[in-house]
This record gives sequence, C-alpha cells and structure tokens, in this order.
Amino acid sequence: GEPTCQACHFDADVNDGLGTLQVDGLPERVRPDTTYRIVVRLTQPGMQRAGFMLSIRTSDGAQAGALRSVDDRTAATVAGDVVYIHHALPGTFVEGDAHEWSVEWDTEGLSDGVEVVVNVVANAGNGDVSPFGDLIYASELRLQ
Repeated sequence: GEPTCQACHFDADVNDGLGTLQVDGLPERVRPDTTYRIVVRLTQPGMQRAGFMLSIRTSDGAQAGALRSVDDRTAATVAGDVVYIHHALPGTFVEGDAHEWSVEWDTEGLSDGVEVVVNVVANAGNGDVSPFGDLIYASELRLQ
C-alpha cells in the first residue's frame, strides 16, 4: 500500500464516511505501449474541498509506465523512482457533492499481462483548512 492523507487529516478512519471513491478508465488487462485516460471520482455529501493522490506500480514496487497531468488541476511528484499524480490547487475547488480529476497513464515499457497495483487516496475536505472534519477514502486495485 501507499501512504494516505490521514497523516494530516486524522479525524476519522479511512473509508469511514458516506462517500465513494471510484477509478474509471482502467483496463481489465494491461496492454503494453497504450495510453489510458483515468478518471478519479470522489463523492461526499457536503464536501467543500477535495484532493487526491494516485500511483501505479508493478507488483514488485517499481513504477509502472508513466503518469501525466492533462490539465492544471493535477500535478506529478516523483519520490524515489515512483511518480505520484495528485491534485494541484485549481483541482481542489468543489461544486456540489462530487468531484473528479483526469490523468493519463502510458504503459510504455510494460510487458503484456504484467500485474500492476493502483493505489488511490482522496480527501473530502470540509473547507476549514484544518486536519479536523475531513474524510479520507482509499482503494487499492490490482490489474494484469
């Protein structure tokens, strides 16, 4: 697994709210040298701000392909050999009870059928810019 936002937003257990976290656009089977448009969607009644972080690694922990931002609502950070794609400031402003971010995943250099692990975490914030009252959702998906 990967770290969650709970290190700073610790007021509730992970996945303890009434919301949902979805990742759309992932293939059933990973094909090499293919670009996928991934959409991370967070829903939470009353959410005022939102954030997310996503990583995709092979089952042995190495970076799986390349993650890229498609607009100014997301950004990428490299930690060691792993790319984390996450919200940028413009991607935190919410209208309504649902929010989504789009990114691209390029499977360059991956073998056909390689197992990959997708980790995603999202923060449904209450907008008070404190660690209290926010809800954290996390999911780990395995693909081949």
